[in-house]
Amino acid sequence: MENLKVTAIKYGAYRMEKKFYDYEPGGIISQPIWGALIQGAGRNILVDTGLEYNLEWLNKNALPTTIEEDEIFENALAKAGGITPNDVDIVINTHMHYDHIGNNRLVKNALFYVSQREYQIAFAPMKCQAKLYENTHHLFDERAVDPFAWRFVTGITDVAPGVRIIPTPGHTDGHMSVFVKTAEGTLCVSGDAVNLIEALENRYINKFHSSIPDCYRSYDVILDNAVCILPGHEPSLQKFQSSDFPRIDGFRR
Repeated sequence: MENLKVTAIKYGAYRMEKKFYDYEPGGIISQPIWGALIQGAGRNILVDTGLEYNLEWLNKNALPTTIEEDEIFENALAKAGGITPNDVDIVINTHMHYDHIGNNRLVKNALFYVSQREYQIAFAPMKCQAKLYENTHHLFDERAVDPFAWRFVTGITDVAPGVRIIPTPGHTDGHMSVFVKTAEGTLCVSGDAVNLIEALENRYINKFHSSIPDCYRSYDVILDNAVCILPGHEPSLQKFQSSDFPRIDGFRR
């Protein structure tokens, strides 16, 4: 089986207070929104579709947001892998917050993988998470994705040779991460199971979660199954990075 290529795709960035995390409150930080394009064996697999290009809505209803020209969905796919949205074979939504599913509607020929639990939560979220799902149904309901294109995940699932989904709840009850066989070893595209590399290294949990115990268990799942990581909002990553992702094989205590 060939090793797969993973390219980091930046879908924009928002500004937020660092006190969102449980450590070192210290002013405003910029948080990139990362997805990933997995290519190999004749497949184009996309992990998360980022922010809808609607800055007026984002800045009014979410956080102060910027999206640069090469971060617009179609432009980012072209630069990351020389493809268009119609060339994507599979989309894996780690979860269904607005900053991870914003361009599902532009991908017309793919199968969409999401956890069954996450799909249920998106239509009936717990109160503390409602804001990240409300007023965004058009990004994931039948207006965005053909109902027959969904594939609902209930456990560990191999979606292609070398690409495995493993549930990593905690940020949301239905969150899942993607593990990919690469030339550098198994890479975890973590979504928001790990926002920042320092959070995993120091076992910090941010203030937005559905279950703290689940967050810690998901950290262990990631450390048990991967040697490097592409965290969901890590500032040190570079646009279109495709190698030298942060190592985590030394984080076990």
